[in-house]
Amino acid sequence: MEKIQSRQLPLGMSASEDISEKKWQLNSGDLVILVSDGVVQNWPCGDGEYLLEQKIASLNVSSPVDLANLILRYAIRQCGGKIRDDMTVLVTGIWKNEEREIEDIE
Repeated sequence: MEKIQSRQLPLGMSASEDISEKKWQLNSGDLVILVSDGVVQNWPCGDGEYLLEQKIASLNVSSPVDLANLILRYAIRQCGGKIRDDMTVLVTGIWKNEEREIEDIE
């Protein structure tokens, strides 16, 4: 697991044209998880990022939909069931496209 974050304001919120670019090699089976700041804020422990990283690392889920739902439910529980800010979770999976014969549907 690798955490990637930016200290810049979201696109459209800053007049600065200084956008940094980073590249990663993704492999079959990799998952990319994006969360808004509202997902990790207002946790009683004060360190939602660390706890969320630990939770994700402990999960054995390969479905992006299931993982996104688990992350969102976990974050809401950590906030006592109260949503105080937008909580956006996006998970996408990368899989090698195996060549398969496609049947014609009439």
